Amino acid sequence: MKTIVRNLARQMHHVPQFEYQITTVDLLLLQLRNLRLKGDIRALKFSDLYFAKFQPLESEAGGLLVVPETMPAEAFHDREMKLNQLRTDPTLNDPFLNRPVD
Repeated sequence: MKTIVRNLARQMHHVPQFEYQITTVDLLLLQLRNLRLKGDIRALKFSDLYFAKFQPLESEAGGLLVVPETMPAEAFHDREMKLNQLRTDPTLNDPFLNRPVD
C-alpha cells in the first residue's frame, strides 16, 4: 500500500499554468492553498493540523538567549574603529574575483 501511495504521490503532471511538470503532492498542496484562500473552513482546519506536525516542539527546558554586552555608544564606536583597522577586504586575495586581465 505504501509503495502504491508513494508512486501516486510522485507522479508528474503537466499543468498549463506552469512551465514545468509538478507532482501529485504539489497539486494537492496547491489545491489546499486555493481552498484556504477562498475561506474553506475544513481546508483551514486540515492544513493547520497537518502543518502543526512539522513545527518545532516547545521544550520545557527552555534555552539560552545570548545578547551582546551593554556599553555606551561611544565605547562601541571606538571598539569597532579599532577592529576595523585590523580587518582586510576578503575579496583582495580572491583569485576568482581578481583574475588577471589578458
